[in-house]
Amino acid sequence: MVYQGLPDKVYNVLHPSDNGYRHMVTVLQRTVPEGAIVASWEWEFSIESDRRIIYPPTQVVNVYTRYLMLCQRLPDNMHDAISSDPDYILVGSFGSWTKMYDRYINPRNLQLVARHGVYSLYRVVK
Repeated sequence: MVYQGLPDKVYNVLHPSDNGYRHMVTVLQRTVPEGAIVASWEWEFSIESDRRIIYPPTQVVNVYTRYLMLCQRLPDNMHDAISSDPDYILVGSFGSWTKMYDRYINPRNLQLVARHGVYSLYRVVK
């Protein structure tokens, strides 16, 4: 017996769809100055980008995990999860799912720099 969807699964593994990752790595390298701080929850960028990307600390990750998985309320002291004073915010699939950066994304606080696939890079207006 042959698994009916196997050829499609194998093809998708060998030829993943472009979710914008490659383009966004290029944008980070070309657009973000070397000393700038980028806040993100998109861990995949730690592999190829040489920019300074600050990820949420373990305490914040644990609180958001309980919020998302156990439907627990976010504590009041989590209103400002970004404590690193970033110059840029990079939002992708995980950041969108957690909604961690939603309160920062408005025209007065952030300026959209680039959007490729599931990723959006914003410059923080200071």
